[in-house]
Amino acid sequence: LGARLAPFDIKEVKELTKIDELELDTIGDSKTIFYIILPDNNSTFNFLAGIMYSQLFNILIEKADASPNNKLKYPIQMYLDEFANIGTIPDFEKIIATIRSRGISAVVILQSIAQIKAKYKETADTIMENCDSLVFLGGKGSSTLKELSEQLGKQTVDVIANNISKGSQESYSQNNTIVGRELMTSDEL
Repeated sequence: LGARLAPFDIKEVKELTKIDELELDTIGDSKTIFYIILPDNNSTFNFLAGIMYSQLFNILIEKADASPNNKLKYPIQMYLDEFANIGTIPDFEKIIATIRSRGISAVVILQSIAQIKAKYKETADTIMENCDSLVFLGGKGSSTLKELSEQLGKQTVDVIANNISKGSQESYSQNNTIVGRELMTSDEL
């Protein structure tokens, strides 16, 4: 416990966390834009963002549950860019599975599937399966390309082969074959 709480002995962390300036409990009451900006060259204090996100989700869920229709007054959409670098959000696999019905959505943005698997280990698949849309902007990670190719599925292709033999007796044949292939292979992605 002492090791986990040691960062709160740092003067700057004490100053940052001693009073509530964020007013997370007011998010969802009116139209709001809220930015969390973390340095990309130092992840020492990213755990604070993870704690903040965990608190924010808990507050929003409780607020939605307390409203007459179990939804927030204003829908909340969170864009979690560089999701693998913001600190681990405890129980995120449960959160992302339940928030949509409350008018809360989370857009998880990653560079590769390997990032979420490294960060969230055995719950990574649950998190990804609760994201109903996937946008792929390109990449070279073989595991990501392979997984995306598998997710796209297969297509049926009608292959027509024409054979012409010329010689003393000319012959012609045509074969139709239906084959399955990936909609897009890793190379095509």
